[in-house]
Amino acid sequence: MALCFSVVLLVSPVSFGQTSELVVPVSPGPWASGEIKSLADPATGASHLDQFWQHLQESGTPVIERDPSDPASMLVTFVVRGPSGYRNPVPAVHGTYGWHALYPLENVPNTDVWLKTIRFPSATRSAYWLAWPRGRVADPEAIDIFGVFAAPGTPAHEVYTDPLSRHSEPYFNTATAGISRYSWFEGPDAPRSPFLEPQPGNPRGMLENRVARSALLGNERDITIYTPPGYRKDQARDYPLLLVFDRDEYLTTVQVPAILDAMINAHAIPPLVAVFVDVIGYEERGRELPGDPTFQQFIKEELLPPLDREFGLTKNPARRVAAGASYGGLCATLLARRYPETFGAVLSQSGSFWFSEFARTSGAGRLAGSGDISSLFASGPRLPIRFSFDAGLLERDFTLNGNRHLRDVLAAKGYAVNYSEFAGAHDWVAWRGDFPARLAALLGTAGRSPGP
Repeated sequence: MALCFSVVLLVSPVSFGQTSELVVPVSPGPWASGEIKSLADPATGASHLDQFWQHLQESGTPVIERDPSDPASMLVTFVVRGPSGYRNPVPAVHGTYGWHALYPLENVPNTDVWLKTIRFPSATRSAYWLAWPRGRVADPEAIDIFGVFAAPGTPAHEVYTDPLSRHSEPYFNTATAGISRYSWFEGPDAPRSPFLEPQPGNPRGMLENRVARSALLGNERDITIYTPPGYRKDQARDYPLLLVFDRDEYLTTVQVPAILDAMINAHAIPPLVAVFVDVIGYEERGRELPGDPTFQQFIKEELLPPLDREFGLTKNPARRVAAGASYGGLCATLLARRYPETFGAVLSQSGSFWFSEFARTSGAGRLAGSGDISSLFASGPRLPIRFSFDAGLLERDFTLNGNRHLRDVLAAKGYAVNYSEFAGAHDWVAWRGDFPARLAALLGTAGRSPGP
């Protein structure tokens, strides 16, 4: 079977708790240096300050420019308006997992301008927040998501969207069980996809919300069912299935229904039915997705049989895709491994393939299987499963290297693997950018299997 992957390797891996070596705070670049010089001019600084804020209000932040010393990198300058002079702690920029340290901003003397320049690969697409100590900014959407990382004796921070950002997206925060928002940016070389652009006038599929109850788990959860444009139950027959974990994030931030509409209308994939499965909450997600056999049994025996019959889904496992990100990618992989007769294709985004070893050595959580994820596939028979998965170059080494290792093990075992790495971190904006390619690799022309 063919192995297809495109990889840019890090020169040296980073250790747990460190920021990726591809994300580096640097001295102000040409734009920031010029603005700092103009603001410091005693003759024109005061009048220039008003022009400075007006320009950013119109153009948006962060300010992005290519690194003059490296065309493959860009300088990203984050800007915050705040009181002049030293404050402790100062405002900061906070990235998503992979570069999620606090990066303190610096005050331009005698102004209300605070800024920080960070170097990224020029193809980066990533979410971020601004951060202040709790209560400093009167933003009703501010959330305290990482107070546990604060040093002893310092006030907890809360994060909020950048009011000057060009881009902002909703996402479902499992920790708060509500919709939150974050800002995001992209570089000049971030990959483009026509399936992520608005498609006015094109036919749209339908969404139906239901409640799925489980006697096995003793709980219930929301699910959302997508049916393609033109779908009719009285004509339904042999539709491919896309089963997606982390329902709310894939519906809101990744915007999978719009992506499916665009791909189906462009004949990039066949019309399909998608089922988005809610994870209920933070604790349930951490218990069910990392390989809980009862949760897998719920999917196989309770959730799918009535949907198969009602929506005319194909019985061909090669056209039944289990999909998810992080723990969801791990869950999709282990679900297909346990039930290859039900799912013959796996779409994983930054799958948590480190989980089993981490849980075994730390005592945290529940094991994802009877051994490490890669070992489960290396030691067992080759199953009729195809894989399409990715990982971010800005992610922690245990995520990135775990995905690389599984890729190599699967390839050596003879599995069909389509793998890529994107310039991004562990976040939904980054995964949205790569989702169309992941799905096309499994259900598109190149990944389509014959038969019903």
